[in-house]
Amino acid sequence: MNDYNFGLWAGTAVNDTSSVVAAGYAFSDAAGNLAVIVKLTRTLMIVPITLALAFYTSKKAAGNASGGGYRIASIFPWFVLGFVAASVFSTFVPMPEGVGSLLARGGKFVIVMAMASIGLNTNVVKLVKSGGKPILMGFVCWVVLSLTSLAVQFTILR
Repeated sequence: MNDYNFGLWAGTAVNDTSSVVAAGYAFSDAAGNLAVIVKLTRTLMIVPITLALAFYTSKKAAGNASGGGYRIASIFPWFVLGFVAASVFSTFVPMPEGVGSLLARGGKFVIVMAMASIGLNTNVVKLVKSGGKPILMGFVCWVVLSLTSLAVQFTILR
């Protein structure tokens, strides 16, 4: 694969953002840049999808309840608005020199700490005892996603 193909594949087939960053930049800087753009575009789709699902769920709950309307405010994931606000703010408000690199270093530190916490919190014995079916299902889903990404890339996007 060239830089473009690997970056596109990593951004679509790898689920975790920090893993996308690691995989993309391990291949090359160009692949890493594209992988991050693709992954962040996927992440940005959380906004309209959560709005649509919140509206649908709220409307469905209102239909099942007797006595009235629905309240989207009670089920809306409010972190999404914080994400959008931070994106808009950082786009239009100039940052003092050095703040960007400080935030980037802080972000990398937080991602490393989160990944370490998840890893240290994983109970391997319990994972193995829960059976091979969940592990096999996760592996099969990953294979299907990876192959679908490659198929789309090498057939439709050619």
